[in-house]
Amino acid sequence: MGHYKKVLVAFDGSETSKNALRQAIRFDPGREAEIEALTVNPLYMGDLEYIGASNIQDLLREQGEKTLTGAKEIAREEGASITTRLEQGDVFKRIIDTAAEEHSDLIVVGRRGMTRLERVFMGSVTEKIIGHSPRTVLVVPRGSMSECNNILLATDGSSYSEAAAEEALTLVKFRGGKCAFHAIAVAEQGAAEEKIQTLNRALENIRSKANKEGIEADTLLSKGRPHESIYEEIIEYAKEKNADIIVMGSHGRTVIQRLLIGSVAERVIGHTYCPVMVVKTG
Repeated sequence: MGHYKKVLVAFDGSETSKNALRQAIRFDPGREAEIEALTVNPLYMGDLEYIGASNIQDLLREQGEKTLTGAKEIAREEGASITTRLEQGDVFKRIIDTAAEEHSDLIVVGRRGMTRLERVFMGSVTEKIIGHSPRTVLVVPRGSMSECNNILLATDGSSYSEAAAEEALTLVKFRGGKCAFHAIAVAEQGAAEEKIQTLNRALENIRSKANKEGIEADTLLSKGRPHESIYEEIIEYAKEKNADIIVMGSHGRTVIQRLLIGSVAERVIGHTYCPVMVVKTG
């Protein structure tokens, strides 16, 4: 996984999380990273008077250990070595806290279906992790692959996107420059000339940095999209270029309201067919 030394994979035993773990392992063909699968048992809110506190805790622990046995089996099938960890509490908070405790460089999470509700309401564990964790997050849709042969960077010219550009170029370099690199900037309908110039400068800066590393950068500035359909242009360009990962930037800690539909990044994550890497700054 190149410069990722410690990777935390959220694992709940679902097919989505199984695929996320497989792709995290395959994302690191050199087997250089320490990968840890984390299962978090949610706090039991039922009536302990009738069930018994010790009994329910034993049952939860047994189920969690069984889930992690499945993670170990996946690692064995992939020819990889991983560690596992079982925690209890608020799921997304424990994932974020564990990543901090373990000094993880990357959090890998699965994204389930693409139902209308999931597209509109960004309230799942995955979206909460993206919104609150200061660490880079790789979101893997159900059934997708993270081969990283075709990388697409989506930029808006911000400092967050600059960090994402550095990350995208680093991914290319750690793969020996063998994967294709593309970048897109989308100017919304009615954007001021100053904004368009900013996007042009951002793309030119990306091309310049890529060229210095011996990487050919294929870039596009798209104009005239309504703000609410910018994410569609990004996904369409990803399909055109056969991208297998989209890299985007985001501030390290967003307020919970920004997890509702407003962000281009969250819309891309909710709709795209391929993994999305959200690079954090600040």
